[in-house]
Amino acid sequence: TGYSGYVDKTHFIKPVVKYTWMPSKLYTSAIGNSYNKTIKDGQKVSVFNGSHGRYQVKAGNSSGYIYANNLTGLLAKKTVYASSKLYTSAS
Repeated sequence: TGYSGYVDKTHFIKPVVKYTWMPSKLYTSAIGNSYNKTIKDGQKVSVFNGSHGRYQVKAGNSSGYIYANNLTGLLAKKTVYASSKLYTSAS
């Protein structure tokens, strides 16, 4: 902005760690279709603000916006075996 100075540390937003659960485009803004690259599934990202259904994130050395529904709080990989039975109730 052309200005320099100090800001109280309480004004900074602490990022939250999330993971992509599918390959996700890293958009250049909260709106529009322009993107820098695609991030692979399972990628760890630092999430900051949300706007227009997208979150501002930092993934490695890149930053941009990812659709909110492409992120999850935990990275959980589960395997279902071909021979598993599908029961009608939990008990």
